[in-house]
Amino acid sequence: MRPLPRRAACLVVIPVLGWLAAACGGKQDPPATGAAPGPTGEDAGTAAGGGGDGADGGGEAGGDGADDSGPRDSGGGRTDARPPVVVLLIGDGMGDQHVRGASLLSAGRPGALTMETAPHIGWLQTASLSGFTDSAAAATTLHSGVKTTNGRIGQDADGVELSGLVDRARAAGMAVGVVTTDTLTGATPTAFLTHAESRYDTATLAAGLAAAPPEVLLGGGATALGPLFDAGAVTLVGDAAALAAAARDPAAADRPLVGLFAPVELPFVAEPAGAPPAAGATAAPALPRLPALVDAALDRLLADPDGALLVVEAARIDHASHQNRTDLVFHEVVELDETLARVLERLAPLAETHATTVVLTADHECGGLALDDDILLPDGVPAATWRWRDHTNRDVPVYAWGDAAASLGGVRQHNSAVYAVLDGALQGRAPAAVALPRLADGQLDDLGAAAVHQTVATDFGAGFNQLDGLRLTADADGLWIGVDGVFDDRANAVVAWIDADLGAGTGVGAGRTLADERGAVDRLLSATPVHSGAAGLGFDAAVVQQGATLLRRESLLDEAGLRVFSAARGAPDDLAWQPSIVNYDDGNVADGVAAADAGATGATVHGMELFVPHDALWPDGLPAAGATLGVLLTLHSTDGATVSSQALPPQDLRPADGPGIAVSTVLSLTVDGSGAVVAGPVAWP
Repeated sequence: MRPLPRRAACLVVIPVLGWLAAACGGKQDPPATGAAPGPTGEDAGTAAGGGGDGADGGGEAGGDGADDSGPRDSGGGRTDARPPVVVLLIGDGMGDQHVRGASLLSAGRPGALTMETAPHIGWLQTASLSGFTDSAAAATTLHSGVKTTNGRIGQDADGVELSGLVDRARAAGMAVGVVTTDTLTGATPTAFLTHAESRYDTATLAAGLAAAPPEVLLGGGATALGPLFDAGAVTLVGDAAALAAAARDPAAADRPLVGLFAPVELPFVAEPAGAPPAAGATAAPALPRLPALVDAALDRLLADPDGALLVVEAARIDHASHQNRTDLVFHEVVELDETLARVLERLAPLAETHATTVVLTADHECGGLALDDDILLPDGVPAATWRWRDHTNRDVPVYAWGDAAASLGGVRQHNSAVYAVLDGALQGRAPAAVALPRLADGQLDDLGAAAVHQTVATDFGAGFNQLDGLRLTADADGLWIGVDGVFDDRANAVVAWIDADLGAGTGVGAGRTLADERGAVDRLLSATPVHSGAAGLGFDAAVVQQGATLLRRESLLDEAGLRVFSAARGAPDDLAWQPSIVNYDDGNVADGVAAADAGATGATVHGMELFVPHDALWPDGLPAAGATLGVLLTLHSTDGATVSSQALPPQDLRPADGPGIAVSTVLSLTVDGSGAVVAGPVAWP
């Protein structure tokens, strides 16, 4: 039996967890059955920003709209005078299957982890402005509430430096700590502490950390950071014993505590130990594990009467997932859970005197992990299958303790909601609304209603490959295409054909044929003769996705992406590769079984979202006079030899005179020179 996709798998998980609605995108907070003592008690009702409908945006004002202005304070003064203690734990790369597998490893059953006893449990969408996110963009959003492009550290998409949770805490005189099992110059810790255009600019990131370290800074990165710290200005430690002593030393309390415990990252929990020291040699000092790092951080931070903010990253979950290391990854999640348990234990006595809030989540899922029927291998590790070696668009769980975090429970919303909750907790008030920009996240309502609906049954497998509705709009940035439907994870290709000058009669289908064998996309397009039955129609570009491939805006892939073959940019035998984004709503991809969002009737809402920048179609940007575009969606076998019965707009694509596709109608959209829509979308002609 194939592993179930996430939303199908929740039908197995939920009887154990007892919160079907929350795990599958519903509205209800799960019961806190068997919960460990929380910092500030049970769910006291939904704070501002909660009560979403399970659709895009959840409780965030504006949902997935076109406003990219970033966080917006909705007003409201401080309602809790107690000093705040806020802890954010990030399981880098951790999806719900990582959590379930860790519970099987540690207890032999699902639902046994401390994180799974949280009084508030929900789901987060993680898309960035690049489509599916990386750690830099995700951590920047968790810190600031602002969606940005992948790779940026503490900056928006235009390079403007952002303030966030750490700045809020510092301005209020609170102690701040950042702890990671990665190098401290890694994407997640630096997004909370400094700024850079690129996560790979290690020199800039290291200089930023050294220039203004927080009260506690613990992790790896001795190679990059060690030479930059002045031993007289910080308390610098490098092993477990030195850390324990320094954390409790009153004489060192007025200097930042900096721990650098590895040249780069700390070792995996289950990594085999190296060879024992030779006879007479001194054993290397013991390195602290994540629970000990956090314990030491709390020793220092909780002494501050003004309150504290602690950010913790379990980074090696992501590292193991990129390597598809089933033997390592679940041990890392168990260690994160043990760290959480220690945090809750330390904060429980403060419930009456401090406003305590704890949130545990992930920045994204990595690897497309799927458990194999909860089977344990002989070594006790759960059997699992990996789909990719990269990040995915899957929703990630969020677990929260404290009344300030109630709005995270029982809803699905974007990860900027975590910022809103923690920013509110630091200020002793309800979360402020956070506006979202338009995102390629597979949630299609912000693209308008479907302009055309499918009228032909798919012959490529209902619930696996179907094109149900087509949405089309544009803005100052580019063209947005939304396809309600479901898409196979392993087979077939969806092609969005684009006529950039509808009515001019140039391009493929108007006398141009393609003959580029450079990559899979190029071969597919070249193997698909287009016969236009409408005067003035000819395609200038196409976005192709094979096997539901995820494509970041900055990526150019053989098996996916935008190809331009207009005279201005491409040639028939050398198609131009241009940036684009394709992303899917979680639940619209078939993964061995029919996609969960196909539903009982097979009809879907939401699915695939494509973004094409204007300058990808026009080298000099959108023409000042505007343009009228035409779009057609087709579904093919991966080699292009077979075309589905379905197309959008619906039409019979089988030409009478041989292979290829015969196009009789497209969806048209007219925009002005600023990208604003002035006509359409409507069927053309």
